[in-house]
Amino acid sequence: MPLKRKRKAQTLADGVADFYRELEGRKTPFGAVVAPRGVDDMDFIARLHFSLESKRERDFDFADQRGFTLAQKIKCHLVPCIDSSCRAVIDGALYSVAYIDEDRPFMYLYLDGGAPLGEVGCDGADS
Repeated sequence: MPLKRKRKAQTLADGVADFYRELEGRKTPFGAVVAPRGVDDMDFIARLHFSLESKRERDFDFADQRGFTLAQKIKCHLVPCIDSSCRAVIDGALYSVAYIDEDRPFMYLYLDGGAPLGEVGCDGADS
């Protein structure tokens, strides 16, 4: 009987992402939601190590169908409180979590944006 091989542990060593949720009640006098300009405008959720994943043609097609631009695709450990309303900060750039694909015990995050912190306009677009 052959010996079973131990599954090689996957490393998530490409970087560290900080996840945040926008603060409630941040609105202009006209009632429009104000986009966060920095980490002080958001609540910290978690800090996770990640690995960069390749962006395939079908990932770009999927992003187009969903109405976002795929800036980064990362893989990290599954954390239930992270959802598509969260923001990620990687190397000083602010991303929106556009979609999450769960594959226990990991999750694949499709990130939109990538504006340097402090350079996000009031409408959430790059300035």
